[in-house]
Amino acid sequence: GDGGGDDAPTLKESGDVPGGVEKYTTAAAARASLVKSIIELSKSPTFGTRQLYVRACGHLVHQIPPEAFREHFMEPLCSLVDDNVSNVRLGVAQVLRHNVLVALRDDAAAAAALDKLKKDKHADVAAYAGGDVAPLREGAPVHVMATCVRGGGGSGG
Repeated sequence: GDGGGDDAPTLKESGDVPGGVEKYTTAAAARASLVKSIIELSKSPTFGTRQLYVRACGHLVHQIPPEAFREHFMEPLCSLVDDNVSNVRLGVAQVLRHNVLVALRDDAAAAAALDKLKKDKHADVAAYAGGDVAPLREGAPVHVMATCVRGGGGSGG
């Protein structure tokens, strides 16, 4: 051999690792890639994927530092208050009210987004955003799924 350093891994050897060191040279780069992938969910043409982003935010807000959530995930979440699918907006209202504003008290962006949803054209979205889910307060047995499906073109009258 050429002497010395034979037992130290080299950058060339690391190329044998799937993905390689070149792809993620640091934990910060890996974290940035993960954050970007999560945010991309909010921009999906598929409403179910956008709902997945909303649910992910509901969990992330309790798992990462508040400033990290605000920096990376708040703006895409708040942008979904204008989603054309009411179930996405309903999810945003629920997550803002029950997760984001619980974890990040007095967050101006979340409060503004929730205020906008209180005026939503869809009654259920407005009700969840404003906390005005009257049937639950009156003690009437209402199932969440019945609320989401109501007016969905079924029989009844």
